[in-house]
Parts: sequence; structure tokens; C-alpha cells
Amino acid sequence: MADPKEVLTQVGSALVSGGKALLDNVPVALIPFGTHLKTEQRMELFSPDSMHKQFKAYETSAKGPDQIKLGSKTPFDEYEKNKVKNTDVFAEIKTQNEKENFGHKINQDTDPAKAVKKALEDILVTDDKTTAAQKEYANSVTALNNLLHSKTPRYQVEAVASKLQEANADAKKAIENQHKLEKDKLEALFKEDDFKTKLKTTMGLSTDTQLESFKKEMETKLDKAHKDALSKFESSVTEEVKSLHTQAENERRRVAWLATMWHHSNAMKQEIARVAELNKQGKAAAATTISVNVNEKGLAIFENVKIEDLQYMEGITGLPMNVKDGKYSMQLPQYGFLYYNTRHDNVLYDLTSLASAVYATGANSINMKVQHKDEKWAMELGRRSFEACLRAGFQEGTFPDPKDPSKSLSNITTVVNGKSKTVDELFDTPELQARLQEMRRVAAQQATQRKNYIENPISKTTNSDVIKNALQTEKAKVKDAEAEAEKQAELAQNSAPAQTL
Repeated sequence: MADPKEVLTQVGSALVSGGKALLDNVPVALIPFGTHLKTEQRMELFSPDSMHKQFKAYETSAKGPDQIKLGSKTPFDEYEKNKVKNTDVFAEIKTQNEKENFGHKINQDTDPAKAVKKALEDILVTDDKTTAAQKEYANSVTALNNLLHSKTPRYQVEAVASKLQEANADAKKAIENQHKLEKDKLEALFKEDDFKTKLKTTMGLSTDTQLESFKKEMETKLDKAHKDALSKFESSVTEEVKSLHTQAENERRRVAWLATMWHHSNAMKQEIARVAELNKQGKAAAATTISVNVNEKGLAIFENVKIEDLQYMEGITGLPMNVKDGKYSMQLPQYGFLYYNTRHDNVLYDLTSLASAVYATGANSINMKVQHKDEKWAMELGRRSFEACLRAGFQEGTFPDPKDPSKSLSNITTVVNGKSKTVDELFDTPELQARLQEMRRVAAQQATQRKNYIENPISKTTNSDVIKNALQTEKAKVKDAEAEAEKQAELAQNSAPAQTL
């Protein structure tokens, strides 16, 4: 179970109140055109294309995950440690009378049993090529780890993750080759008359048919052990790559959102600059506003800015957001001719601003709470909140409840006047269902665009040739360092005084 602090970083929370008095005394009918606000103009600020352009302009602000270590013990090392190395893999196979199993028979103190056991253990010895591949993989992981945490030059996490995937693929191929070699050697053993005779004697097999059946059982056991070992390896490396990609995506969200707000609002620019300078100096963000000059041409100005550290935030209409204890809130104007009586859907703008701020922190789920005495208008705010979440990047679906993994929670939870509403409850008429389908169409289109940008980053700072050459150079350094360490160890051993027995 994740602790509450961790959960807060995964599940964003946003509260929308309809005005300082929650608009309790303002019927929706008195809000000019309150139910007929449609426009896409400013929403482009949060579109995948726009956010991607902002990220590309400021991608050197993306930080490497200093807290992540690929590990000194690689998944390949774990595979070698736990791989099949002796006849225990065949231990449960029953002999002909089914009263004794292979494990008992093979350990008999007889010459045939000893010979069979030795022959089988020999075919399970790790091949020299596999050992070399294991060493190469370890060197790649060490080198990639060094690149991942390099400050100058800095390499993008997504580029390192891509190279890790390549190293994983090479390692997997080496493991598969090892498995094929073991199966081929087992097949070859059963073509040797001496081995077959001794196996028959040891296991009490009287016919070739019984021997063939026994062989198939051995092949089945070995094949299962191979598949289990490969599955564990793949699971381990997949999680590592997934973790790196998650870090890269969270940085993409953070930088893109900060860049968007930096260019949209002078007030946000000053606050972002203030936090950047304070964090750069290693200080806590102060409550007072200070003037900071930031060189925009550096394009790395957001490196030291956590969204959670911002003490002033606003939506794209200029409406302030409040942030406290990981929760984001906003109060819509109680009155406002220019806010409501306009071709712009300022309500949706600000709801999307709110959801985007939560999304930019790395959250993949969000709780949107809206309050208003007029139930009809409150439900409309709920619908727009749901749309805002989709536009911000949140996807419909569920995730395991951290408090009870057997239960699921929605990625997007909409609470209207204290009551959680399902999508069907929010969009409960044919007209609203049609509106929902359009929202989903746009969301699916945008999700595809985001996925494309994530999977095909084409980073200008870490293109394929740059990272490839850097990896080769770093691996050479790793090998040189290991060779020097071995040399020094040998010298130390040779210079040690001989022990007198």
C-alpha cells in the first residue's frame, strides 16, 4: 500500500467553486449566455501540438532523474544467478513405477546415476558467449547510468531509455541462444547410446518407448524453466524502461506547462522566475515577490522549477488558482459581464487551466469537485470539468485503489455538490451523449498526437548519432576502469607477503 504522500502525487485534486459565495444566489439563467459558450481559440494553448512546440523550445530544462539508478546488479546478473544449472529442474519427473521420482534416482550412489547426472549438468553450463554477453550488458548499463546522470553534457532520459531497450534486446537474444544451446545439447545426449543405456538403468526404464516418453518430460520441464527465466528477465527490464519513460513524460508535461504559462502571463512569468532563482540558489521558495531577471535565450530556465513550489498560479483568463496541500482550487466570478458574456468559453478555459496544472505535476488521475446551489448549472460545470480533464490529457479508465488494490478508482472523478457523478449521469440525454462522443473523439485524436510525440521525440540535443557515440565512449571508459581495477588487484595480490603455514 502506498503511503498518503505518494498517493497525493499520483492523484491530483481540483476544486471549482462558483464564485466567492459559491454563486448560491445567482441562478444560471441570470448568467448571460451561460449555457451557450463554445470556442476553441484559446484552448489551443493546451493542445498536444502547442505543448510539444513549447517543450521542444525549452527541452534543455528537462531534468534527468537523479534519483533513479539502473543498478549494479543487472537483470542479466539475476538471470545467471537463478538459471537452471543442475538436475533439480527434472527432480519431480516420476519414474516408471511412479513411486520414486528423478530427484531420488539421480542421486543414487551408482556409477550410471553419477554419469547421467554429470552429463546433464554439463549441458546446463553457461556458454562463454552468454558470459561475454552478460559482461557487455553490465558495461552498457553502467555506461547508460553514467550518461543518465551526466550534467555536462546532459542527455535526455528518453534517449537513454531507448538505448537501454536496445541493450535489453541484445541480452534477451543472448539468453534465448543459451536456452537453444541447452535444448540442442539435451537432444544430442539422447542420440548417445551410452547415455541412453545409463539413463534407462538409473530410472528403471525397460523400453525405448518409455525412454522417449521420459525424454519428452525432461524437455517439457527444461522448456518451462527457460520460459519462466526469460519472463522474469523481460518483466524486470520492462519495468526499468517504463520507469525511465515515465520520468521523461513527466518532465515533458512539466516543462511544456511552465513554458506555456511563462509566455501567456507576465504574472506567471515573474513567479516562475522567482522560484527558478530561489531553487537554483538552494533556498526555499519565499512568500514575498522578488524581481528576477531571466535570460530567455538560455532555454533552460525551468530546470529548477517544481509546479508545486509556485505560490501564485492563474488560468489563461487571468483568474487566480489556489494551491494548498497538493490540492488546486479556483473560484469562478460571481458576476462578470466580460467573463460570461463573450464568444470565449472562459469557464472551460479556466477549468482546463486547472486540470492542466494537475496533469503537469505527473498525475494520471484527478478528482474534480464543483459546487453551485443551482443543480442544473452545477451539473453543467461537472460536464465542463470532465471535458477539461480530457483536454488536459487525462484519459478515461481506472487504476487500483492504493488503499485496497482489489478495488478500482476512476482516472477522472467528477464530484458535483458533494456527490460523485458517473459519465452516464453527467451526460444523461441523447443531446448530451452526442456532446460526450465529440469530446471523446477529440480526446482520442489528441491522445494519439501525444503518444506520437512521446514515442518519436527526435530530440535536438540527443539525436541517435550523439547518444550512440556517447554510449560507445562511455563503455570504453568503463572497460578501461575495470581493466585498471583488475590490474591493481593483481599487483596487490602478488605483492602480499606469503603466509607461513
